Amino acid sequence: MSERSGIFNLLQRPWVYALWQWLTGAPAAHRRLVRELDLQPGDSILDIGSGDSALLDYLPDFVCYQGIEPNPSYVEKARSRARKQDLIWQAKIDAELGLVLPDGIAPYNIVLALRLFHHLDDHEAMVLWKTLHDLLVRVDQANYARCVVNDNCLADGYPLAAWVIRHDRGAHPRPYSWYEISAKQYFGRVECTFGSLKFPIPATGVQIVCCL
Repeated sequence: MSERSGIFNLLQRPWVYALWQWLTGAPAAHRRLVRELDLQPGDSILDIGSGDSALLDYLPDFVCYQGIEPNPSYVEKARSRARKQDLIWQAKIDAELGLVLPDGIAPYNIVLALRLFHHLDDHEAMVLWKTLHDLLVRVDQANYARCVVNDNCLADGYPLAAWVIRHDRGAHPRPYSWYEISAKQYFGRVECTFGSLKFPIPATGVQIVCCL
């Protein structure tokens, strides 16, 4: 994982990270994601690169949530908001091995990777796609396993958003088309959606729902 340093080191602090997430539209994105997931009793989420697990604030009580995050400060914050059925793990994706799941991972049927890919170089990004695929392979398909990825993306006609994205902590912004093309290398069904945000900070993003 390669990230810009300098002033971006402030984002290691959970309260600064949470403020930046708000400014870039994360709360609205979380509400929309939960609505679109149409969660049902028995659903269980595995969130890769979960940050401070702010998504927990929007999940219904009947959903079990597991977050995997390498930053110990974010893990501590996530555990402070976790409910009794939730688990937060400190772990990272290895550049060669992918994600080695900690012992004790509970069953899941939804895998999330939210705002993660732009922090990864091309090799690491493809390792993550394979990791997401392998995580779904582990799941009983009768339980409708699916993977949801969202991230910022570069798009024609949005110069201010492109400037913001190119100056983000994540050093690897990519165009919308890259996400669709790369996802289809690993998943049989891929649905991509483009979105934009004008306020408070211009942004353009992509959401991909993948099934085997």
